[in-house]
Amino acid sequence: MLEQARLHVAEGRLGKNDAYGTFPTDPIAVHLLYIKPELTPNEIYCGAYRRLKYSVVADYYGYPAWIVALHDAIFYGLPLAESLDWHIQIAETIVAYGERADWRKAFHRSHIGLLSMALEAIPSTCVDRAAQRDAVRRVATLHEIALEGGTLSRTEWNEAAEVALAQSYFITYPVNGLNHAGREAARAAHCSAQWFSDEKDGLAHLEPVRTLDAADCAACASAYVVRHGVEWSHKLPILQAEWHPGEPVLPFVENVIAYEKACSEEYDAAESAFEMALITNYQKIRDLTLSAIRDAASG
Repeated sequence: MLEQARLHVAEGRLGKNDAYGTFPTDPIAVHLLYIKPELTPNEIYCGAYRRLKYSVVADYYGYPAWIVALHDAIFYGLPLAESLDWHIQIAETIVAYGERADWRKAFHRSHIGLLSMALEAIPSTCVDRAAQRDAVRRVATLHEIALEGGTLSRTEWNEAAEVALAQSYFITYPVNGLNHAGREAARAAHCSAQWFSDEKDGLAHLEPVRTLDAADCAACASAYVVRHGVEWSHKLPILQAEWHPGEPVLPFVENVIAYEKACSEEYDAAESAFEMALITNYQKIRDLTLSAIRDAASG
């Protein structure tokens, strides 16, 4: 795996322009093609391997599919140069610690970290979001119990998932960054609570996808809080002037233009802040994943 990862980077086979009908540059799809070189792009993108690729790569190299899914999510969340480093870094870490790692502990540690990030995205000062915070804490507590070796029923996980799902649809107005943050945090908890799967259910391929979704939602939740700070940091000029027939139209037009310009600049600044926050969050998830693997190998 490490040899292949280094080769992928050296040969320039990885990128973020992975699109249907082209030779895959997705990091997991590239690993998959080494394992099953007979696959066509159509089979990878639209066939069974669209969802099974995580499990196939994990089974071949001997580590959990949820790590493969995080590998994918983090790769796309980082700037390209860091993504290429990450592709090798995760392989090096698995080679160094994989044989000694307790993957069950690594899994629950990772999800506790993801939910901590999600919880931080719901400001404690927002009284109307207490139910969202409680939903995230509930799932995090279940992971903490599981980490310590406690036995939990599928019903307990299902109930926590349902509560979080309900909170992911909670809407308050105006719809702003804090609103989005709370909903994404609840979505992260919902995905995290649905980690289990049984082969007999035919849903084993969803287990790594749920971890990937939990990571993406947690990253977005924190980024929305940052965007909200920019959205509401400026006082936009209020359009109060009204034009009446016979009056000069220029002052009214200038006021409209100034208002639209301020809105556009504020929107651009908010989007830029959101993108930068996403990168920071995926860097945190990268470090969290590596730390969880190392810690699981040391006991």
